[in-house]
Amino acid sequence: MSDKPWKQAERIMSKFFNGAGRTPLSGGNSKHTRADVMHPSLFVEVKHGLRFEGLFKLFDQTRKFAHKENKIPVVALHAKGRMRYLLLIDSAHLQAIADEAAKTSIQDPPTTEGADDEQGNG
Repeated sequence: MSDKPWKQAERIMSKFFNGAGRTPLSGGNSKHTRADVMHPSLFVEVKHGLRFEGLFKLFDQTRKFAHKENKIPVVALHAKGRMRYLLLIDSAHLQAIADEAAKTSIQDPPTTEGADDEQGNG
């Protein structure tokens, strides 16, 4: 019997990040971690499904523009009241983006007034 697609996605990400495999009974039932991938320093949560179709469409559009300019696509997501940005990238480009980031002095973007750590800003 083959794995369910979400289990396959967790296994793929575990291999991608050199993890120790997907967490058995991931979520609140696991005695190891609540993450989907067992890893010593990364907390990897894998989501699989159609509810992210809008983000994929946005990224695909950005990828087309980037391709025309021979660049790597990056979508920076920012929400009002949040201090930090979420970066949407293709996993195939992770090393190239890390290499590019290493060339510069990475600094956090300016903070947003009134944002707090409970909103995932810390």
